[in-house]
Amino acid sequence: MDELKTATDLVKIGAAAWASKEVAGKLLGPTFDYIGGEIRHFAEKCNVNITGIFARAKRKLGERLEESGAVSPRVLRHVIDEGAFCNEAIAAEYVAGVLAAARVEGGRDDRGVAYLAVIRELSVFQLRVHYLVYWSIKKLLNEHDLSVAIGYQAKQMRIFLSDKFIAANLEVGTIDKTEVIVSHSLTGLARLDLIDARWWGGPAEMLRESVEPTILEGGYVVTPTMFGVELFLWAHGLPDTHIADFLRKDVFIGSLPDVPVAGLPKHAPDTSATRQREQQEIDEFVQRTIAERQRDR
Repeated sequence: MDELKTATDLVKIGAAAWASKEVAGKLLGPTFDYIGGEIRHFAEKCNVNITGIFARAKRKLGERLEESGAVSPRVLRHVIDEGAFCNEAIAAEYVAGVLAAARVEGGRDDRGVAYLAVIRELSVFQLRVHYLVYWSIKKLLNEHDLSVAIGYQAKQMRIFLSDKFIAANLEVGTIDKTEVIVSHSLTGLARLDLIDARWWGGPAEMLRESVEPTILEGGYVVTPTMFGVELFLWAHGLPDTHIADFLRKDVFIGSLPDVPVAGLPKHAPDTSATRQREQQEIDEFVQRTIAERQRDR
């Protein structure tokens, strides 16, 4: 049986039941007779959204769809709950990525529930900025010997999002509103550890003095995190790719058809030798400690 059709039929049945029983029966009562058409249209729209998510998940799986596998019922429930209202491409892509990633032999892997909970907490702007950050890092630094799992190397993966780049990709409107949206987005991502909490930005003069003499315009510097990479991988249906392998050549991440990116940010590594050396010493100490404990077992 066609898995995509089966899933779509399931959603249609669930959405129709929800609309008739929950809304018409319990909330609206006789008033449903007056606006039944609008309610039916709403249920149909939810079906369209979820059908689109299943289609995106199918695209992400590619040939893997022919392999034996199933999705955890817990994950499917959250996909339906969240996906019904995903009318923005970026949100639909992230939910679809988790759905694709959750399809495994036996269907017992429910890690996707945690990622869907994070996606639910993020606004469309925050999802968009998250995608811009990690797509850009992959594009700029692919094949570089850097791992976000090692502190001082994560700092070497830092990028500069210029005001021009942000304006072209967020399409918010006025400059004042763009600044508010960017602050909202970066603060929210930092709160969930999806970017390093020490992001900051400002006019070109301040950035030139503090970050990089070659920067000629205002913008924001952002450093990736392990969890940020992890969510990005899941959004692309890659649950078993280790975060340390994010920049490897054989980890292919294609562009999202409905989420174009205009231009590229600038690579702006943290060049503070002192901080790098201190972090490296800490990392080496941790690695030695782990190795000693493993030898003692």
